[in-house]
Amino acid sequence: MTVSEDHIEGLRKNSQFYFCSFPFVFDTYNNCPHGCRYCFTYVNRLVNASTKKTGGKDFFKKEYIKTVDVDKILSVLRGEEPTTKSSKEMKKLIDNRMPIHWGGMTDPFPRGIEEELGISLKILKEASKTDYPILLSTKGGWVVDNPEYMEAIRSNKNLVLQVSMICSNQEKVAKLEPGTPVDERLRLIEKVSKTNRVVVRMQPYIPLFMDDTWEQTVEDVAKLGAHALTTEWLKLSTFIYSEGATEARRQLNDAIGFDICNYFKRYGRKTSTDYEMPVSKKLSLAKKIGKKVREMGMEYYCADNELRHLGDGSACCGVCTTKHFSGYASRLKAQTSTALWIAKEKGLVYFNDVYGEDKMSEVDKAFLIGGKPSDFLNSGSASKYARIKDQSWLDIATDNWDNPRSPNNPAKMYIALVPHGLDEEGHIIYKYREV
Repeated sequence: MTVSEDHIEGLRKNSQFYFCSFPFVFDTYNNCPHGCRYCFTYVNRLVNASTKKTGGKDFFKKEYIKTVDVDKILSVLRGEEPTTKSSKEMKKLIDNRMPIHWGGMTDPFPRGIEEELGISLKILKEASKTDYPILLSTKGGWVVDNPEYMEAIRSNKNLVLQVSMICSNQEKVAKLEPGTPVDERLRLIEKVSKTNRVVVRMQPYIPLFMDDTWEQTVEDVAKLGAHALTTEWLKLSTFIYSEGATEARRQLNDAIGFDICNYFKRYGRKTSTDYEMPVSKKLSLAKKIGKKVREMGMEYYCADNELRHLGDGSACCGVCTTKHFSGYASRLKAQTSTALWIAKEKGLVYFNDVYGEDKMSEVDKAFLIGGKPSDFLNSGSASKYARIKDQSWLDIATDNWDNPRSPNNPAKMYIALVPHGLDEEGHIIYKYREV
């Protein structure tokens, strides 16, 4: 199979560092063949194909596939001397064993190309040699029938497997998720849960479409041994309403069985990039799902930021529990979901409870103080780049904390936090409220 000679970026820090426990991220490929009709990557690919004439509507043409430079990734994991500025920064995090979230934008196991190239397999094997903490997110259930992949996954005691599963009924989701059979994923959950922690991602939750199936799905994955379940409501990229996305809208609406795009325009709220359901449409159901999940013996986590407080731990990925989960001590703790949890337990949270010199761990400092965000983040404009080019990650986090108008401000992100005056240094104090 011929692929592009250009490589995509490997290990990187992402823009969610101010609220995420796992902002050290990685993708093997730049594309995914699953073709899930709600996927941002899929929608963007169709729009690009329509407007830029990149080969028609074939989502996974070989000539557009890019991969990471596997030799560079293996070198960093082996602890070899880095040669570039970015790899030096990544090595600091690797040396601190900061968990890697693998599969944030595209699936690590795309059927066909991964079977042929085996890039993810090489990285899995290298990580397993040292039990390096990996949070691996996939729908690539075909690996359940490949002994090499299963051995590489199950031999790493610090690998947590996230399996995306919006519905356990294959007939229900056949048109919506055409490239990834449900039965393979169910068998993957059952097999891996015997040796590793398995988190089921009921993401995205699609209103109306999943209202009559979520309860059965929770029961099914619990019986197979899943340890936790996460939810996050569907967001529709504003791209899907563009002139070039006619085919994407048609496919999505047809797969769901009604005009979901019109539903979101009518009942949702528009942010700068998405349409999403308001809290009033999510709160009650999220509580019901959480109750059912716990009744089935699993932990529940809510990946909708505003409802994060409903979960069983500060992170939304199902591995940061109030009870310590082995192997993940080096997650990023100096971020606002930690602040939410401190406030939940104590009533109030202060800036220095999270970002104080004596509160931050060595890995927190390695992430927030080392390197420049402008080397990693898409500034979007020359003026924004000028604002952040000399800032540290900690500077940006501080700005978000103290700016009530920022969409990344704790009180804007979490409905359970409200401002409660200023501390002696002028930082906002936040108070927890039951919602």
